Amino acid sequence: MLPQFSRAGNFEPKLYTGGGMRFYLPLLHDIVASEKPALIVTFGLGGAQAHLTFCQTAAQHNISSSCAAIRRATLDEDAADDPGWQKAQKATAEFFPTISQLIDGGSTTEFSGGSVNVLLMDDVDSVETIRLELELWSPKLSSDALVMLHGLDQERTDPPRGACSAFLKEKAAGEFHNGIGLGIAPR
Repeated sequence: MLPQFSRAGNFEPKLYTGGGMRFYLPLLHDIVASEKPALIVTFGLGGAQAHLTFCQTAAQHNISSSCAAIRRATLDEDAADDPGWQKAQKATAEFFPTISQLIDGGSTTEFSGGSVNVLLMDDVDSVETIRLELELWSPKLSSDALVMLHGLDQERTDPPRGACSAFLKEKAAGEFHNGIGLGIAPR
């Protein structure tokens, strides 16, 4: 019998842009296929590949997951000018209308306490922002939630690793260092 995490070998994303998340699409696929989370939140849409991978996996494996993607509000970019947002809107309408929920500039208030099973934080490199967001999301996470931070290895004056290390402290965590890195830990 093959190990449980052999599913990703056959995973082919419907929409592939080659962005920084490309290294982790098979892992994201396996997480959804094996854990079957009810609610997956991608906070910070980036190029949309992670969110669309979550949606595609849920659809292909007939998993009753809801996948929400929250585009961070930015002063210098409107959603209409964000290529990742445009890609996510098009793919949602065409392939995932019942699975994908897109929220522009939203926050944690749209989710009830303990409801989020998988949280992926992407498209942020400010340590203080990451710390604040982890604090805000904490009450929304289920007791068995999985938290991921994309950008662990970004080189900054105060790198995201600092916020991630504080969150991961004393947890069974994993770190991956392809691209800009990914940290994963249970709540």
